[in-house]
Amino acid sequence: MPIAVLAERRRHVASSSWLGGVFDLDAPGREADACDCDLFTRATANFVVAISSMGPLRLRRALGANLDAFAIKLLMQGSATGRAGLRRLECRAGDVVLFDLLQSLEMEAEAVSAVTLWAPRSRVLAVVEREEALHGLTLSAASPAGALVRGGLEALAAQSPHASAREFDCLADGVLAMLGKVIAPLLHGAAAPPLASFLGVRRYIDRNLRSPDLNADAIAKIFGLSRAALYRLFAPVGGVASYIRDARLQRAYREIVDPDCAHRRIGAIAYGLGFTNLSAFDRRFRDAFGASPREARAGRRAAAASPSCDEGLRTLLLRLGRPPNPA
Repeated sequence: MPIAVLAERRRHVASSSWLGGVFDLDAPGREADACDCDLFTRATANFVVAISSMGPLRLRRALGANLDAFAIKLLMQGSATGRAGLRRLECRAGDVVLFDLLQSLEMEAEAVSAVTLWAPRSRVLAVVEREEALHGLTLSAASPAGALVRGGLEALAAQSPHASAREFDCLADGVLAMLGKVIAPLLHGAAAPPLASFLGVRRYIDRNLRSPDLNADAIAKIFGLSRAALYRLFAPVGGVASYIRDARLQRAYREIVDPDCAHRRIGAIAYGLGFTNLSAFDRRFRDAFGASPREARAGRRAAAASPSCDEGLRTLLLRLGRPPNPA
């Protein structure tokens, strides 16, 4: 198994230093900071693979907490239970489970070993149409679909230390393409969410971030909602106005650090996403990402070729979605 193969490459960290900022953690019977994790990671600007072993841990993530990525997790040892949105989770060794980081998650895991592929939403949507049906979808170890995806994740984990960045991205894309094919029959009969679901409104917001008319009143009218109903829908993420602002900040970050946008002025990017006060934009950007827009552009350019895998998961996920770097 990959954990044994990569034993010499693992590092020993606290679970909180790896997962903090992505999940709220609680280690039953002890402090989360004391929960040890044996970890191997490989990261590019497009994917992150983590091979981990850790003790009992409870994870929680709130609806809409703004990291726009999916996790495809293979449990190699141990088990996990909980809820992914409205789905009940019961995962055992050999199962593959999918998580959408924009949706709520509560999971309690025994001592587990796992391989996890983290992918930006854009890559997942290129191969899967029904994104709303993915959160909590579990492929059992005994199913043909589960066996195929499990094999792909194990192969990706085993090749991660040796592949070039381009090879690694191609392998990860291959796993995603296979996943999309094998789960298509499972999603075909899945019930569609109501038009005015959180995901439905979020998709509309994400597609219209540049519109000057994107506001609560316009959204409520388009989806046939009262303002009160819209606010209730977005209350778990601090309200619809806060969500729009955070989504625009995330888009601004991706464009500012994107090498293909290096010729564009930061002010033009900000104005194009509805920020009319550049001083306020700079302050909000620094609060969200810990650096000014100029510092982020300079720092990401310097680190673009090879993200450091000594960083926490949140930092690596914030980099996802940029164009691939030449290998």
